[in-house]
Amino acid sequence: KITDKVIKPNERIVPDSATEITSDTGQMFRNWKLGYGWVDTDNTKAAYGFVGRAGEIELTGMSILSKTDFATIALTTLTDKPISKSDNMLLTTVGRSENKDMKFNANHSVLTDFGSAPSMIEIIDATIKIKTDVTGLQVWSISAEGSFYGKIPAVYADGVLSFRIGEAYPSVFYLIQKA
Repeated sequence: KITDKVIKPNERIVPDSATEITSDTGQMFRNWKLGYGWVDTDNTKAAYGFVGRAGEIELTGMSILSKTDFATIALTTLTDKPISKSDNMLLTTVGRSENKDMKFNANHSVLTDFGSAPSMIEIIDATIKIKTDVTGLQVWSISAEGSFYGKIPAVYADGVLSFRIGEAYPSVFYLIQKA
């Protein structure tokens, strides 16, 4: 077991030939070949990297189908209950982002000028499905200041809340709460 071993700073625990790895608990996954990964716990679920290339990402009780190629989509409960029983959750989504007039070197590997406000953030277009025991959940787009921006159309059927982000009231933050 890797948890019973002290790993030295330069010691490799993943073979160089590996293209993906899953944690010993099954709660984290990373695929270097496709450039994406995920986190899957009772209270937090996330997909990150080139999620648009990955197709539908199936986590325990949640699926993500992103039309946006590069993104981080993370859902966490804001209560002591797991996502499947929570009546208050936060979905955070972000893709490519940079400040106005930000500058890089020729191969885009070194930041040469931070630029200035405003920050420009790519809108994430994705379909989210959450398995939940809680009926009457609503999805709200939230501004960076925490104000309600608009209600996102959502459907609850057969224990699954389904909605699409990025079309109506796009934002980085979405609050999912019982009405």
